[in-house]
Amino acid sequence: MKYGFIFECGREGADVKVFRHLLGKINPAIEFEPVTMDDKGKLLEESAEQADLLLRMGCDRVFVVWDLHPKHAGCDCIAAERDFLQQKYLAHGLPIDKIEFIGMVYELESWLLADGTALARVLVSPTHPKTIKGEKAPDQIKMPKSKLIALFEAHRGKRRRYVDTDHALQIIRNVENLRSLKKSKSFGRFYQKLTGQPL
Repeated sequence: MKYGFIFECGREGADVKVFRHLLGKINPAIEFEPVTMDDKGKLLEESAEQADLLLRMGCDRVFVVWDLHPKHAGCDCIAAERDFLQQKYLAHGLPIDKIEFIGMVYELESWLLADGTALARVLVSPTHPKTIKGEKAPDQIKMPKSKLIALFEAHRGKRRRYVDTDHALQIIRNVENLRSLKKSKSFGRFYQKLTGQPL
């Protein structure tokens, strides 16, 4: 199986790194074919051509991945942005049944905040162990990246700030049981679309 992924980030952005790791953990048999659009506006407006190319390259399915932040084109919810994308893809003549739309609420960092144990492994010194509680409803945190930046500052100081292209992968690699991420409904949707099974 080969699955195409379209991201709003740059070539080796945090989303690409995290999803590559997740695919390897969930189903190593899936071949990962990423396309990066560099920003959300381009993803929403121009990604249909990239999805078409991925399907022509032999991808069995295409996953379109974006954050609700920042808002775009007057949309203020994932459903509205998904509908916007679907209309673009339909107008391009694409088979919607082969395309999955994965909107992260509100950002990738929502998923990372769900597992306190993984956060502690990255942020806390083994010589001074402390517990970090995972968020019970991470999709309700409207500025999850800011929350993660604050956590890094609290545990590592301002000189070692959160950098998504480095630390997002570190955190997700420290998640031992993906069920800890099901507190994020948007992660749960991704998992079910990928596997056909609820988490």
